Amino acid sequence: MNPRRVRRTAAFLGTAVGTAALLAAAALAGGAAGAGAMRVTIIESQSLMAAHDMDVAWMETAGRLGYAAHVVGQDALDGGFVAGTDVLVVASGEIDLPAARADRILAFLRRGGRVYLQGEYLKRFTTNVAFARLARALGATFAWTDETSGDLKPMDVVGPIASLRRPAAPLDYFWYGVAGEGSGSGFLPFLRHEGRWYGFAYCAPPPAGGVLVTTTDKDWIQRRTSAALMDNILFGLAERRLCQAS
Repeated sequence: MNPRRVRRTAAFLGTAVGTAALLAAAALAGGAAGAGAMRVTIIESQSLMAAHDMDVAWMETAGRLGYAAHVVGQDALDGGFVAGTDVLVVASGEIDLPAARADRILAFLRRGGRVYLQGEYLKRFTTNVAFARLARALGATFAWTDETSGDLKPMDVVGPIASLRRPAAPLDYFWYGVAGEGSGSGFLPFLRHEGRWYGFAYCAPPPAGGVLVTTTDKDWIQRRTSAALMDNILFGLAERRLCQAS
């Protein structure tokens, strides 16, 4: 069986190792979070492949920042994630994101929600399609341009996101990606390699006021290439510091 087609199991993550790692990260996030902590909902990433533990990486990030975080299944995007959620993290850029689920993310953004939407290296991935559509629906101009292969290093981290919480050095691992171009008030490209942009943040203007962030490679997260950048992204979303800095 193709491991990319492995379905979710009763254990949810498919392996005992993955489950243990997620539980440990959950304990860290739960233990660090205090009353009134920011609430982060993470859409799982391991049902496609157990090694894709970006959901665990985001749990670890939430724990470092003292946020209350939990991982939920893909079906939470059918409507169940909104209650009590300050920040939504869609941890996989390869698991299909149907248009109806993207519409619910858009509704969340229009209520002032904050979203990290993982992208991937091909324009046709539905998460990439969704990011472009969401950004345009909220008022930005955006289009994907080039699909780029190889290790895109160094990947420079630029703009306010480079130092919101702590300094983030250029990424020394970014395996394939799709570049894009965008503009508009509140639009902030932040990952650059050889003149092309591979990471974007958009602070939507009122009345929506939502914040949307993407990067177009999961591997830098899966490999824990830059805890500083992950901290800055989640902190910038949770505290709306990205928009203040822009």
